[in-house]
Amino acid sequence: LRSIAVPAAASTLSDSVLDTVPGQIDLQKPVTSLEQLFVQAAGCDNFLRKKVQEWAYRCDGMFLRRHMDPNRLESSHSLKDEDSDVMSPQIVRTPSETGGLIRWKEAVDERLHEEMAAVEWGRLKSRNRAMEKCMRSYSGDPSLLLDLCRNSIIFHDLDGIAHCIQAIRSDPELRIVRIKNRLTPSWSSASSGGYRDVCINFRIVTKETLELGIETHVVEVQLLLLCYAELKSYVGHRNYVSFRYH
Repeated sequence: LRSIAVPAAASTLSDSVLDTVPGQIDLQKPVTSLEQLFVQAAGCDNFLRKKVQEWAYRCDGMFLRRHMDPNRLESSHSLKDEDSDVMSPQIVRTPSETGGLIRWKEAVDERLHEEMAAVEWGRLKSRNRAMEKCMRSYSGDPSLLLDLCRNSIIFHDLDGIAHCIQAIRSDPELRIVRIKNRLTPSWSSASSGGYRDVCINFRIVTKETLELGIETHVVEVQLLLLCYAELKSYVGHRNYVSFRYH
């Protein structure tokens, strides 16, 4: 990774915070009701999904396919485990082995409606996990939860992630709150159980979100390399969860 400019660029991005829309958010009065945060997260879900679809199309990103085979339900899990902070393909076999990845641009351009309908979109964080994280990590302050509504995009290489970062940065409807770059050489993978990605938190500020009163809610997108998606087996994810609790 040292020979590739993406991690260094993302490290620089992590220090940048875009200005918020004047009059739309009072940082002195954050939302401290977990129920209110979940209502906002549910309202943001479709808006975030449209954004990740747009970025995946522009940057040749991929999504995980739902596994419909009932014989594999016990060993197959979605990209977004509702009780996990990390969106990971929790499957015994790798996505490439199962044909479990959907290249979004190809599906849209060729009008592969069954493919588009088969995407496993991110789910809202479970209430149990949200309360647990709130107490364990944030001293009981729900306002610090930035990933109730989240999604992810998988890329073949760092160039794809770099392109997507630029697309996100240039989106006029976003207000970036935080960029966590787990791909930079300076990031210690020991602190994340060996897992690496680029995690971006932001608010979506549009006429629609303003009308719904959800423009202050912070959502999350994780940009994930295919090699990590391949490595994130069900057993691997269980190891991550075990690491998180110790």
